[in-house]
Amino acid sequence: METMEQRMEGVREFLELFRPQIEHDVVVLSDVYGPTAVDPNIQALVVSKETIAGAESSTWSKEPQ
Repeated sequence: METMEQRMEGVREFLELFRPQIEHDVVVLSDVYGPTAVDPNIQALVVSKETIAGAESSTWSKEPQ
C-alpha cells in the first residue's frame, strides 16, 4: 500500500500532466466533507465513486438559496 504522501504526489503529478494551467491544492481529508465545509474559495472538487456520496451530501453540492 502506498503512503499518504505517495498517493498525494500521484494526484499532483496527474493534475500537472493533464491540467498544468490550473492551481490546485491536494489535501488529506480528515472527515467526509474535507475542506469544502470551511473554505469558501474552493471552485472544484474531484471525487471518486467511493467518495461521491459524501460530496453529494456536503454543502458543496447545495445550490445557493
